[in-house]
Amino acid sequence: MRLYFDTACVAKCYLNEPGGLAVWRLARRASGLYSSMLAVSELSCVSHRRGHFLEDLAGDALRLVTALEASFPEVWSNDRHLPGAVEYFGLRGRSV
Repeated sequence: MRLYFDTACVAKCYLNEPGGLAVWRLARRASGLYSSMLAVSELSCVSHRRGHFLEDLAGDALRLVTALEASFPEVWSNDRHLPGAVEYFGLRGRSV
């Protein structure tokens, strides 16, 4: 099973945050993990700001288009805003 994780899910694999163990277990069961290149810069910010993501609609759109273009039917996220936007892209939002 291939999974698309947004930055919030990827960060939980590396930071000691609530829900991190559940994300880690889900990631270990996957045959492949994918994310946007935007996650690289966002993870850098997270490591300095400890989880305070900038609310950026353009960033959300980029993440959703990345998942859509890679033919993922769903996006895994712990972001409280992203799940509300997935339906506009024909995707399903999932949360750990």
